[in-house]
Amino acid sequence: MTTPRHLAFAFSLILSTALLCHAQEQNVSTPPKSDAPVTTASGTAGNLVVTGSVTATNFANSSDRALKSGFATVNPRAVLDRLAALPVQTWSYKSEGADVRHIGPMAQDFKAAFDLGADDKHISTVDAQGVTMAAVQGLYQLAQEKDRQIERLTEEAKGLRSELDDLRARMLQLEEALKRRQK
Repeated sequence: MTTPRHLAFAFSLILSTALLCHAQEQNVSTPPKSDAPVTTASGTAGNLVVTGSVTATNFANSSDRALKSGFATVNPRAVLDRLAALPVQTWSYKSEGADVRHIGPMAQDFKAAFDLGADDKHISTVDAQGVTMAAVQGLYQLAQEKDRQIERLTEEAKGLRSELDDLRARMLQLEEALKRRQK
């Protein structure tokens, strides 16, 4: 049976593990692969599996360049296109009940669209944020292209308006000349 004391212990374990991992600059963004207990001996950290909600005022994913490898560029427009095609639904976790609603994609669809993360059962916050940032860059590129297109079309419209004004003036001159001849 879960008691408030059990929950307090679990939360203190989560918090102390997060602080220890942060202090030791360990990469703990790896999705859980097992229900193995957290190990903090020898400066290592294992996977922490929590069933239920964890509430905090902040969560900081390790993102130091020194912790990463295998860098590759991203095409923001391609990411935007894949994100636009990604099914996003509202849903409830079975464990929370139907009255608690969430919104987002299914991990299987996210994995199929972006091939990110360790498996197709989880969506890493790092990957969700990265996809969002790349898609925003793609939207920015689109907006800049549209701005340039609008500017070009505005200039073209000004030129056409000027030509139209000239044609109207010439047509008025011709109409006046025709009226004078008819008199």
